[in-house]
Amino acid sequence: MVSRAFLFSTIAAASLALGLGTAMADDMVPNAAKGAINGLADNSPKGRVNASSASTDRALTDVIEQHLAWLGGRENLGEIRTLYMSGRLIAAGLEGTVTTQMMRPDRIHMQYELGPLRGTEVLDGETGWRLNETGQVEDLGDETRAGHEWSLDSAFALTLLGRTKRQVTLLPAEERDGKTWNVVRIGGTAGRSDDLFLDPQYGGLEWTRTIADGDTTWNQSDDWRATNGVRIPYHSMQLHENPAGNVEVEWTQLVVNAEIDPGLFERPTSSVRVGRIEGDAPSTGWIPMERYQERWIYLRGKLNGAETDLVLDSGAGMTVVDRSFAESIGIESSGALAASGVGGTDEAAVASSLSVDLGGLRFDGITAAILDLSSVARRLGRPIPVIFGKEAFHEFVVDVDYPNDRIAFHEPESFTYSGPGHTIDLISADGGHKLVMLSIEGLPETEFHLDTGSGGTVTLFPHYVDANHLLDGRKLSDTRLGGVGGDMMAKTGSLARVEIAGFELGDVPVTFFPGGDGAFDTQRQQGNLGAGILSRFRTIFDYGQARLILEPGKDWQREFRRDRIGITVDSGENGLLVTHVATGSPAAEAEIPLGMVLVSVNGEPLTGTGDVSPNERWWKIASGAEGGTVTFVDGDGAVHEIVRKRYS
Repeated sequence: MVSRAFLFSTIAAASLALGLGTAMADDMVPNAAKGAINGLADNSPKGRVNASSASTDRALTDVIEQHLAWLGGRENLGEIRTLYMSGRLIAAGLEGTVTTQMMRPDRIHMQYELGPLRGTEVLDGETGWRLNETGQVEDLGDETRAGHEWSLDSAFALTLLGRTKRQVTLLPAEERDGKTWNVVRIGGTAGRSDDLFLDPQYGGLEWTRTIADGDTTWNQSDDWRATNGVRIPYHSMQLHENPAGNVEVEWTQLVVNAEIDPGLFERPTSSVRVGRIEGDAPSTGWIPMERYQERWIYLRGKLNGAETDLVLDSGAGMTVVDRSFAESIGIESSGALAASGVGGTDEAAVASSLSVDLGGLRFDGITAAILDLSSVARRLGRPIPVIFGKEAFHEFVVDVDYPNDRIAFHEPESFTYSGPGHTIDLISADGGHKLVMLSIEGLPETEFHLDTGSGGTVTLFPHYVDANHLLDGRKLSDTRLGGVGGDMMAKTGSLARVEIAGFELGDVPVTFFPGGDGAFDTQRQQGNLGAGILSRFRTIFDYGQARLILEPGKDWQREFRRDRIGITVDSGENGLLVTHVATGSPAAEAEIPLGMVLVSVNGEPLTGTGDVSPNERWWKIASGAEGGTVTFVDGDGAVHEIVRKRYS
């Protein structure tokens, strides 16, 4: 009956749909970061699957029928209407419980508790919702919804019984664990397929290989027991490249055709309120904010009563606290989440019941990831003790007036807007993230991740770049991407045209993500929209009304700042360390070596602290007007002169 280990794609990778990533593309800082299934199915009474030839059809049918017979037979499988399962869950370095209730063909309710991590995910036909780690209600994204649909298909053997339109193919036999297996692929058009490894002698299943969005996951099912005439695996493991993503389930209670309350699937009419405005006011009013390097939003607040800076990041799947800062204020954490970043994955612990005070706001009961952010802070040139994520955006209308360096939080039911801004839809994505539609170079509008935590303008993902030949004939250079998971190189250039909400921007700097293992290596969105563009507008995030309002600042069409020197730096005790020199840049022409330490620029020191950090001082000078001369001194006292010019 269960044709693979259905370990809920949402908590696969043990990131529990956190969406947590940390990325830097040229000047990016932490981000914390589909469709219908189509295919071919036989409509004959027995529901057998069509194939391309009679011999292939016969072989595929024989393998499927052997497997269905091993599971318990078509008749017994067809009588299964509901499943109730509860048991032990091990994931993210934590152990807890999980309960899953399924109703054929399209309802699933899954609830888990892993120490500080807990959540609920529900699929109800074509809609779905989840309670996130802090207890707020979110829409299910397409990926999560599709994952639950696959789990239902797997649990009730729907495709193998001929009751879906997914395509079924017999692949060449493969070896695994010293044994040869028949391999049946169940696939669709959403970039996902499941390969069932079936014993050629009796049709039993032990391994399933899932390929989704370019990633491969292995599911191992064992301890098969007969229940109501069908075989069910009472133990399953989901195995990932990074062991921190592994998930193990051992069912201790399993009931077939149990009565399930339909009310379980109804979306809650109200969310858990974790935030409140002091005095029950409808708005905080305007709060001053600092725009570091004109893009990143730094706010002064408190975490568990300790004063700190907080970076407001709509792209963060949950609040993130730097590990050393958490330890310094006595925050205890546990577990090991797989945290996806631009360069790969790292491990994060989890802490719960945290409080955040922020300019007239109070948040309680926050669950946060605890992660070492020191390498990202070195690149940015400023400490990042706390990244405050989606909790604020789910709770309030977040009104970011970038041009006037101020921010306000409004109660959703009392907020109205009547200004000259343009409104576009917010599209729900996985992990509570939001997408917006953009047009690049006159191409049709497509989905981009909305991310105030990205200091860049636009980052384009490789499948979109390749499909539209966006590198062809374009003047390019390169940059170093760095963040959680390590560093990698990417190409940089400019776009002639970017359109959003009816506003057209020209000559826009762009980063072309190279692919590989990282948060941006995805086919689910086409790219990332960052603060480099958002900062030209008063940007109002209204999650409750699923809308984004962009009100242009007076100089929203101004020329974009761009690096005109070609040196990427990390902060250090004795100055700024040169970590990359861009191809074709003035720095490359001057043969500036990697590892050089810059101690001053145009007579200003690049060491110590002050009102302007060394990294910000360097950024402002390096992105100055074309033709200006930049004079800097290295750690050996040598003086260098470079004339700024555009190189990509």
